[in-house]
This record gives sequence, structure tokens and C-alpha cells, in this order.
Amino acid sequence: MGLVSGSAQQTTILVGAGSTLPVTLFTRWAREYNQRSPQLQMRYLPIGTSEGIKQVSLGNGVLV
Repeated sequence: MGLVSGSAQQTTILVGAGSTLPVTLFTRWAREYNQRSPQLQMRYLPIGTSEGIKQVSLGNGVLV
């Protein structure tokens, strides 16, 4: 997961990535949350479990 701050509107985007299995559920949760909290947005990237583990191993799974 990572945090990215948008400079124009001061929006924080929380990005999660991993398995493709829960993408439908996570997308719905994110859409509902994003409508209620425009300054903290959530995104989920369905890159697969193996790639998710690889990204964490490379240090890309930490908050930046």
C-alpha cells in the first residue's frame, strides 16, 4: 500500500494491491467510501498475489 498526496486539492490516495479475487468487493467498498470522504480516496490494483508479494519484497508495499 502507499499514500500519495495530491497537491491541488489536498487529496490523499490510499492504494492497495494484490489478489484479483477480492477486486469486486474492494472496488465497491472504495467507491462507497470515496463518495463519503473526498479528501481520502482508496484504490485497489488487482495485480495478483505473487506480484503483490514481489512488490512488498522490493519495498513497494510500505507507506511512503
